[in-house]
Amino acid sequence: MKSFYIALCVLILLVATIVLNCIYINKVSNDLVSVIEEIKNASPNDWASKIDDLEGIWSNEKIKISTSIGYVTINKIDDTISSIKAACEEQSLYDFKNYLSILENTVRELTRLENLSVFNIL
Repeated sequence: MKSFYIALCVLILLVATIVLNCIYINKVSNDLVSVIEEIKNASPNDWASKIDDLEGIWSNEKIKISTSIGYVTINKIDDTISSIKAACEEQSLYDFKNYLSILENTVRELTRLENLSVFNIL
């Protein structure tokens, strides 16, 4: 019976960790999407400061979030933020909006992949 209680505690800890991870990933994703929406609604003069805010949030969370998501996604977000900065500096509106949409889709994909569901728990 003792081993049953130990196994039950381990299972509870595992499920709690999964739930907390899901909450954390969703918080980070929502923060990033909020800044992306601010960039979309901002005037071109404010883009550089908003991009710096976006980059700051991402660089602060990247190390912690890398324990949960793959490096392919992390590298994609890094590369896209760099491309957004370059497009902003070159004042290429088409590339800027394109990369911003790619980033938004990638961040929203994080939320979809890390949603709390029976499939994700298993």
